[in-house]
Amino acid sequence: MERRVEEIRRELGKRIFEGEAEGVVTGTVNGDHEVLGIRIDEDSLEEILGDSDRTEEIAELVRDAVNTAIQRSKTVIDAEMARATKVLSLPGI
Repeated sequence: MERRVEEIRRELGKRIFEGEAEGVVTGTVNGDHEVLGIRIDEDSLEEILGDSDRTEEIAELVRDAVNTAIQRSKTVIDAEMARATKVLSLPGI
């Protein structure tokens, strides 16, 4: 059973999850919760920035996008692990 759980963890670690903030920033993480990338839509960024420096707003969008991606990965991983351990702990096995 432990071997199967570890195998599932490895498989889930390879999965990719994305989170988005207001259509401007997209964060990508893997199932190990490592940040793989950040994408910022240039057109939307120009609308936000205009002529002023709004780096705090951009930082908040990046944070929100990455946190959304991490939360999605945790939700999927928790569900997969619960399903796997339920199947592995069937009576009589």
